[in-house]
Amino acid sequence: MKRTLLLLAGLCVAHAAIAQSINPGQNQMRQAERFVQAALGEDCEMNSRTDIPLNSTEPEDVSHFVYDIQYRASYQSAEEPDKHVALYQMFCGMGAYNLQHAFLLRDPETSQFRLVAFSRPKLGLDYADEEQSKLKTPPKIDGYSATHILINATFDPATRSVASHGLWRGIGDAWDSGAWIFSDLDFLLSRYEVDPTFDGAAESGDRKSYVIYPPE
Repeated sequence: MKRTLLLLAGLCVAHAAIAQSINPGQNQMRQAERFVQAALGEDCEMNSRTDIPLNSTEPEDVSHFVYDIQYRASYQSAEEPDKHVALYQMFCGMGAYNLQHAFLLRDPETSQFRLVAFSRPKLGLDYADEEQSKLKTPPKIDGYSATHILINATFDPATRSVASHGLWRGIGDAWDSGAWIFSDLDFLLSRYEVDPTFDGAAESGDRKSYVIYPPE
């Protein structure tokens, strides 16, 4: 439990330090909750909570977050004004050491929600031992998939990018980390890094990780 609270504290501090979020109102938040739960079912059951706060900076709280993104679409002329879209970061669930969120985009002109899909590599891993503590060869990309759920995710309005860092077990020696940048109402994969070895190396200086994307 202590590890969970420390993780939540770090995530909430990160949200508090960035640009101010927007408050779309309680009715729109209930609509967003119903939309994401209908779309994702058990993958976003929100730990059966009905009292999830919005834009909370309290370390013990789980929370939804909503941001305004100002952008220019690739098809716009120079004379056209900037566009705006609301990004909803929706709490979906919490385990012992990972926090889960889904992301929605809401078009202010149509008021329609759209679930964001994040592409990521599917990895081929050839372990050298039964404990999966080391690899015979570096990871390889077997293809790509998409996910609607990100682990320990944050959004940075300054760079308009989403980042995630998923722990494969509690001590954090094996993990994956991704980053996606907003572009024309999508989030494009910009970086994916992984440490797939359960070798007990939880300190950053002892870790052996691989940058999978962009490929060298």
